[in-house]
Amino acid sequence: MAKKKSRAKLKLKIKFNYDAPVTLTFTLLSVLLFVIDFIFLKERLNSSIFITPTVSGDFQFSFSSLNSYLRLFLYIFGRESTLLFFSRLVIITLLGPRMEERYGSAVIGIMILVSTFFTGVLFASCCKVSFNGSTPIVFMLILLDMLFHISKKTVSLSSALATALFIACLFINPNENGLVGILIVLAGGLCGSLFAFMASPKTRARKTVSKVENKNAEKSKSAEEPVVPESPATGSSDETVVGSIKF
Repeated sequence: MAKKKSRAKLKLKIKFNYDAPVTLTFTLLSVLLFVIDFIFLKERLNSSIFITPTVSGDFQFSFSSLNSYLRLFLYIFGRESTLLFFSRLVIITLLGPRMEERYGSAVIGIMILVSTFFTGVLFASCCKVSFNGSTPIVFMLILLDMLFHISKKTVSLSSALATALFIACLFINPNENGLVGILIVLAGGLCGSLFAFMASPKTRARKTVSKVENKNAEKSKSAEEPVVPESPATGSSDETVVGSIKF
């Protein structure tokens, strides 16, 4: 009889978990707005709404204009090019969930709003050329990753190198506002990351780990204790039981 060959069955369970609501919402909304603007509106939003106000010119900030207030926040959905747009989203999607796990979704959402608003106000106050893109948010997340390692009294070489390379790319990539525009982007990301000093990382995971460790310690202690069996109900009265040896 031919032997039946046992084949190991590979079972994969796919579970969709909305684990990082702020990051996932921002990424999906950015992609949705990109598709709508690129396919249906022929990039009219990118050239009129998804840009920062300026200190003068066609997009000068006006206190009586609703578009000016919208531009202070919506410019992060704009893009200089499609490649840069999706490259920033990849970085945000990679770093965002880790930061949300450490600081919480609400704190990361506040950081993004502060960084976005601060950068938009500086561009509206100091620059003559509009700016768009989520570069300040990317820089903020990179700084948060580095600050988290510093809070542990360690210096992560990978985080420091990523920060240095990102700043170098800002100087290499031509900016229409010159050095002022680069400094504003860096200041916007730094301003948002400053909340990391006021918001301590979430302790929920630490408490869970400590509980598991305590349970394991209790189990190990109970395993080390010798088990003394009870004396049998029937038997001679002069029989003494010590452990498992009978005298």
